[in-house]
Amino acid sequence: AREALRVAELLRPDAVRAVHIAEIAEEAETIEDQWTEQRLPVPLDIVAAPYRELGVPLLHEVEAIQAEGADLVTVVIGEFVPKWWQHGLHNHRALQMKAQLLFEPGVAVVSVPHHVE
Repeated sequence: AREALRVAELLRPDAVRAVHIAEIAEEAETIEDQWTEQRLPVPLDIVAAPYRELGVPLLHEVEAIQAEGADLVTVVIGEFVPKWWQHGLHNHRALQMKAQLLFEPGVAVVSVPHHVE
């Protein structure tokens, strides 16, 4: 998250908003506690993902930001990049999110890779 926030701030936007889409409701409180412990400079919004589906909550968040008057919404996604032989062991949520936003007007997507050792 720290790397993605740094990239987001380097883009010099009008505002930065951190959003975590919680697939598992029980983990949301833990994520929020960790965010507070790290003292990250951006407030965190946690959005529930019913049925573990990220696409609809993600689109709702983007639409809400556009409704506030944003002409361009840049979504910065932190993405784990495993070794080539580990791909089957990791989920591909970042790819799913990028695919969901690919044809949305007024939306740019930036991927921030984090290489898994």
